[in-house]
Amino acid sequence: QRVETSEGDVMYSVSVKNTGNVAVGGYHITAPDGTKGKLDSKDVLQPGETGTLSVKYEASADKDIALKVGAANLPEKTVTHVGKFAKLKWGNLLFEGNPVNPKTPISVQADKQLVFQIEVTNTGNTSLTSIPVKLPNGEIHTVKKTLEPSKKTSISVPYTPKKGETDLSFTVLAPGQPEKVFTAKINPQMPKDTTSP
Repeated sequence: QRVETSEGDVMYSVSVKNTGNVAVGGYHITAPDGTKGKLDSKDVLQPGETGTLSVKYEASADKDIALKVGAANLPEKTVTHVGKFAKLKWGNLLFEGNPVNPKTPISVQADKQLVFQIEVTNTGNTSLTSIPVKLPNGEIHTVKKTLEPSKKTSISVPYTPKKGETDLSFTVLAPGQPEKVFTAKINPQMPKDTTSP
């Protein structure tokens, strides 16, 4: 178990049980950097008793951590704490349901809000609840959407181009992920005047 304390420390804990028929002492736990910990409340476990070994180790929640656990006159065993992380696999940038070719301008109506979609799949082992996207004007648009592991979705990104703006760049800033940049070219056109003279 991984616990972040109010003091900002990160503690890893492993439950142990004496399944033998004699008392055992010398229980210990060792973190990857060599930091050692021991039983929280006692030094010896009687037959059938359980205890908790804890050790402080600074590591991000998305990392797998190998902890060595042992006791007096018993061989050490490795216990792996599996990190929880979202891992995103990006698909296409879409406009009106169609993939965007970053080299081919899209004809759009000038001064009108555009809505792009970005395809994404969560290939990690925990859900993601929000995805910030930096818009071409530098503002951050946060998409509030829960993406469960192994699920695919499209996130919507609205943007109103400035006058004369033709090259758009959207940078996805998802937590714990490398930045991902999507680009598009637009050709803003004024709507035709349909009024009669």
